[in-house]
Amino acid sequence: MSFILENGDRETYCTIYNHNPHYAFEGFDVYLNPETRQRNVICNPTLSGFNVIALRDINAYPQYYYMLTVWTGDAENEEITPDIPGTEEENVYLLQFAGIDQNTTAQHLDGYLSVIRQTMGSH
Repeated sequence: MSFILENGDRETYCTIYNHNPHYAFEGFDVYLNPETRQRNVICNPTLSGFNVIALRDINAYPQYYYMLTVWTGDAENEEITPDIPGTEEENVYLLQFAGIDQNTTAQHLDGYLSVIRQTMGSH
């Protein structure tokens, strides 16, 4: 997330938040959502951190993947961590949606994560 904050720009991608931290990777975009959700609709990093990565590929199905990071101290904070049973601190969770096959999702994400790692390594 710090890579996006330090190297990216700002772009609104949905009607819930404005001016999200954003980075355009080759073939897809990544946005950060604030950990305090609606309490930081302007995505101001001085108001809250970011714990959701929204990955958007307009040429794929699904177009969006959401990953939740549970930071140290967040697991017990209902404002920050949504109602997901069994979440543990210092872990990242792929938020699943009905009708999306987990195996296909894992294959797609492997490709996206490879591009992210490669891009971050070149900076």
